Amino acid sequence: MIGVLIGIPVFVLLTAGVVIVVLLRKPSRRYSGPGSVSGVYDTWTTDQKMKFYWGNHLHAGFYGQPPERKDFIRAKLDMIDEMVRWGIAQPDPRLIERLENPVANASRIKILDVGSGMGGTALHLAQRWPKSAHITGITISSAQTTHATRLAHASGLCNVTFVECDAMDPAFAAQSFDIIWTLESEVHMPDKERFMREIVRVLKPGGWLLMGTWNVRDTRSVPLNTSEMEHVQYLLDEWCHTKFDEIHESVQLLERHGLQKVVSEDWTAATLPSWRDAILVALRDGRGLVWTADIWWRNTRDAYTILRFDSAFRKGLCQYGLFRGQKP
Repeated sequence: MIGVLIGIPVFVLLTAGVVIVVLLRKPSRRYSGPGSVSGVYDTWTTDQKMKFYWGNHLHAGFYGQPPERKDFIRAKLDMIDEMVRWGIAQPDPRLIERLENPVANASRIKILDVGSGMGGTALHLAQRWPKSAHITGITISSAQTTHATRLAHASGLCNVTFVECDAMDPAFAAQSFDIIWTLESEVHMPDKERFMREIVRVLKPGGWLLMGTWNVRDTRSVPLNTSEMEHVQYLLDEWCHTKFDEIHESVQLLERHGLQKVVSEDWTAATLPSWRDAILVALRDGRGLVWTADIWWRNTRDAYTILRFDSAFRKGLCQYGLFRGQKP
């Protein structure tokens, strides 16, 4: 009798565990048009963990090559600065000189941050170059636009603007920007040819495109097996992505749209700690989380997805690609 009584809660716990795993492995937010993307980011913008622990940055951090331990938000700021070094300073010393050492009465460098999220990247660039640059951030999320605009006003920054805008149809005249910056947003685009055509259209001749994105491994010699395809599809479906290109495919995308001096690098190792830190930073200190039932389940889903991403990058299934190219 005692054994039966003990076995009942064990059975219940096991059953509950199986149900939770089944629910977690079933994607709940697959891409179904622009509204599905904006809905996810509207929700994340109201989630306290994104503001409290991530510092308004929804992108990976840069931990060095080889990686070293860093504060989570510090790593995200370092990611921006390292992209500036690699994508602007390295290929175009004259452009970085104009940004870092502004000349009186010189025109400002115009930067478009495509998929600006909660505003962290655009605000960091605006603070770095208050007299030499103007940054425009665009996002499909109205909640993100409002949130980032409030941050800009609170910071007293006059050289940054946030606009609610679909990157597939950016409402800007041709040749409007000196630099196009897109970080982990290309993966949401349903038509990457149209996306690239539009952002190259608004880039000035001589201007630079700088892109960081998630890629799938090179499959030219060894195609994805069934398990790998299922893993990738889960990552796509759970966070409203459309397709992960291979690094060589992303290079070809830039080149097809007329960009020159196209260069790519694999930053997987340098960004890899981001995934586990995204979870650990909240587990170490729970003050920023509100544990209502709906938020608990959403956080659990996101943590599970983050671990699936971490696994994909550690196994070599996914890669973190950086790309730059200049418009002739």
